[in-house]
Amino acid sequence: MITKILFTMAIIGAVALYIKHASSRDNETRVRQQSTDSARIAPGRRAGATPARIAAFAVIAIMLAGTGLWVVLEWREAHEILGVRVINSSTGAAAEYEAYRSDIGVRSFRTLDGRRVNLAEVERLEVME
Repeated sequence: MITKILFTMAIIGAVALYIKHASSRDNETRVRQQSTDSARIAPGRRAGATPARIAAFAVIAIMLAGTGLWVVLEWREAHEILGVRVINSSTGAAAEYEAYRSDIGVRSFRTLDGRRVNLAEVERLEVME
């Protein structure tokens, strides 16, 4: 167990040192590059969008659109209204309710009008699509 912790801490330390070394090297390169770029670019103008930058923004836009679609579809599924039938196994009596899909649990559910229904051991739950 202790070796797992030590190994994890060693990996974290190595990554931290690498990031620190890489960022200081990138800063030096950036300072040199800015001094040479400022001489080439006219004052008040920015460099054009590179293909890599456009691709990065496209990937981010696709990811955001996909995430939004996933959230909407999950919300729609969770708020689907289903018919719920509770059947007493010993007497055969049945009671019907309506509930959102997200409110139906293993041994209980909440109806559309806010009532909480808990099932007894002799009762069976049927969900109708």
